[in-house]
Amino acid sequence: MTTDMILFDGQTLFEIDGKQHSFVRFIKPDKLMVWKNFDRQNGENIANCGGMDVRDIPIDTLKFLKVWGELSPELKKELESIIHQEKAATKELMQKARSARKKRYANVPREIVCIKCGAKQAVVPSVLVKKVEKIAQDRKILFNIDDYIKSYQCQKCKPVKRGRQPNPEFKNLPTELVCACGFKTTLNPYQLKAKAEKMGITIGEAIKNYKCQKCRPSRKGRKKVIK
Repeated sequence: MTTDMILFDGQTLFEIDGKQHSFVRFIKPDKLMVWKNFDRQNGENIANCGGMDVRDIPIDTLKFLKVWGELSPELKKELESIIHQEKAATKELMQKARSARKKRYANVPREIVCIKCGAKQAVVPSVLVKKVEKIAQDRKILFNIDDYIKSYQCQKCKPVKRGRQPNPEFKNLPTELVCACGFKTTLNPYQLKAKAEKMGITIGEAIKNYKCQKCRPSRKGRKKVIK
């Protein structure tokens, strides 16, 4: 049975599973009286007082609360045995997980060789598997690790283009527009393309027939009224 009361100062605080408790006293042979379920009302800490089994509290916390020394030798052995079993179970789970990963990647190489120059590249099996799966998904084809290995080329032999690639339509365009008078200006391929389409000519013809503002003044703004 628990009783709701105001939590008094001067008691030792500790946490179990992220929840805060305040230690009151040890009740032999295996219980702690504690304040728990903290709340705050009208500026005061409110909690309810109840018991906790020492088996639910880590040994380090029991030592911190100076309760460990008051436990019977039999109970200490029981608690130590629980900790040992928990550690053994955790270790076994980790070993099983590692074993499962090893089995999954048992036939995945740790090193691949460039088919062109013979350069060797170390790889992480899990990363290689994900990469091959992505290629198969993106290309919507049947593609496995053997296919990747048979076609692998290193960065030197087959550089991977990263970032935004230039529009192949503008690949051979000059960087400048040159007027017959010798005036030069930077060529903007997208603006030039739009202008060429508007005039009904090709981009090449637009470059060839380019005239600067001085040689071919454009009519802009209000026309001057001649009286």
